[in-house]
Amino acid sequence: MSRNRAWAAKLLLLLVSLLFACFLSETVTRLYIRFTRHTLHEEDYRQRAPNGSDFVLLDVIRLSDNPDLIYELIPGREGSLYGAPYRSNSQGMRDAEVLPEKPSGVWRIAALGDSSMFGWRVPADQCYVEFLEWALNLAGDPVRYEVLNFAVPGYNTAMEGEQFISRAKGFDPDLTLIQFDVNDIALPNFLETQPSLLTIRRSYLLGLGRQIFVDRGAQEALAQIAAPRLEQIPVPLYQ
Repeated sequence: MSRNRAWAAKLLLLLVSLLFACFLSETVTRLYIRFTRHTLHEEDYRQRAPNGSDFVLLDVIRLSDNPDLIYELIPGREGSLYGAPYRSNSQGMRDAEVLPEKPSGVWRIAALGDSSMFGWRVPADQCYVEFLEWALNLAGDPVRYEVLNFAVPGYNTAMEGEQFISRAKGFDPDLTLIQFDVNDIALPNFLETQPSLLTIRRSYLLGLGRQIFVDRGAQEALAQIAAPRLEQIPVPLYQ
């Protein structure tokens, strides 16, 4: 009887320890996410750094009047974005100034994508859409090629489609180039509305685990599907 009580006490102690460890892990995860992941909807993050500053992403984007776009680049921002020179034109694009009316003799490509096409952490003249424009014009065709960069960090395919309908289409493109990345299956986390730290209806720890293991697993599966095709892409002209 005393041996059974000793085992029961040990099991109870183990259960209490596990519950305390889960509670502590959940608390730490909530505090970490709450104070490191800021959302576009937070009022204090609408006070953006002035031009000439070293920007973070929330300094160069804003909520869009178009609910299907959700957010967009702010026109006329100039500074550096995570250490790379950054400037947005009056149309809210990371590109040189351009008018919607297409000049005579110009063949336009509308480039729609996310941070990869946008040129994350690189100068604008090192974005691959700029290299594409350079390579096309290098061929010596009688027409002049323009590749307009409509990419916005974090956009997924649905948002890129809306970007074409509501904005890029007005620039009369002859061709539309849409980039698909493996993280286009979800929205960026800065769009999430953070629940209360005291909620008992949601586990931050389980949510973080899902992002790490489930969402990443889906992205890796997509990457494996795309990998054989990516290997067949020829060396770019500018190399």
